[in-house]
Amino acid sequence: MSTLLRTVYDRHLDFLTLRAIEGWPMWSRVLLAILLVDFLGWFHHLVRHKVTMLWHFHALHHSQREMNLFTDVRVHPIDRIASQTIQFVPLFMVHASFPVITGWVLFHQVWTKLCHANLRLSFGPLRYVLVTPQSHRVHHSCAVQHADKNFGVMFSIWDRLLGTYYEQRDEYPECGVDDPGFPMEYARTPGALVRSTWAQLVYPFLQLRRSLVPSR
Repeated sequence: MSTLLRTVYDRHLDFLTLRAIEGWPMWSRVLLAILLVDFLGWFHHLVRHKVTMLWHFHALHHSQREMNLFTDVRVHPIDRIASQTIQFVPLFMVHASFPVITGWVLFHQVWTKLCHANLRLSFGPLRYVLVTPQSHRVHHSCAVQHADKNFGVMFSIWDRLLGTYYEQRDEYPECGVDDPGFPMEYARTPGALVRSTWAQLVYPFLQLRRSLVPSR
């Protein structure tokens, strides 16, 4: 995925490269890229919730009612392509080396899995800077008071600065999407799992068709 995105970037988006900072130490360029990646992740996450067309694809990620380490990979392919593009492009903009990009991706994967884990952890004072399993649990909540809160990916600073943070200490809400028509995988047989997976992949397209075709 990163190799493909690098090729696309070099051919079509090279004008975005921040050549003015090429003389900076690599650590400072990477830090700038991480902050940019995380802010764009916050912004894109918010957009995926606010724009109905994009929410239909993102709903698959939110549909799981029992969060765990693998909730992070429960993502529609189209949703995944968009998020991965946002993750890599800022690193290309600062001309980060391949080992740096690989290290960041591995760390990012571990971090997001931790935040989706079914853990009651708030990291103490670090919660003022970092997204925690507790705060991200609130983001996945199906309770009305938690709607459109805690969009941060790694840092909680964007939510705090831009008014989308929900300060929670003891709340550990139920998760899921408020759509009884979403094709959940209730049965565990191989055939049922294949059918439910297919239905979940098709779900956003059916929702889009319903929104575009006037009801009679």
